[in-house]
Amino acid sequence: NSAPLNKKNDDEILDKYIEMAEKAGPKGRIIALTMDKNGVPQDVDMRVAIAAEVVSKAMEKGFDADRLFIDPIILPVKVPGAQAQPGNVLSAMDQIKYLCDPPVHIVIGLSNISQGATERSLINRIFLGLAMSHGCDSAIVDVLDEKLMNVVATTEMLMNKQIYSDSFLKAYSSAAGKMESAGSG
Repeated sequence: NSAPLNKKNDDEILDKYIEMAEKAGPKGRIIALTMDKNGVPQDVDMRVAIAAEVVSKAMEKGFDADRLFIDPIILPVKVPGAQAQPGNVLSAMDQIKYLCDPPVHIVIGLSNISQGATERSLINRIFLGLAMSHGCDSAIVDVLDEKLMNVVATTEMLMNKQIYSDSFLKAYSSAAGKMESAGSG
């Protein structure tokens, strides 16, 4: 089984998590948060610097980039002073995806952005489409939100990751249902 590991940017802790993920075998993954002992950075450069440290350390240890997920940490847009944060996170994603080749995965906890807001679903849907266009390839989301899943399908089609057809939403929904059924056995 694969269990993602969360971490703060600390060399000893990262070493332990890399060791644990390696012991888990090829399915072992690490989720690294772009925060340090001072908390969540407010600017793009610090988020990217923390991600770069994590990627560098993991690569030094021989840990595959494909098994590393970087979370640039989305803050609630409603929090005073956080209005610039969504743009900062997107800019950080743009840079994180170029830290190594092949790139690491970028993951987000989507609902964080709308915490406390009245239009949560709308904010989540719009931000997920934006995040995907900036390199986010995994997210913690409400998979039962059909409109959100339509955003995923449409974004993938617009980014040329899925083939367009007049019934692309139906095809995407059908494929997702088959994957869900295969995973439950």
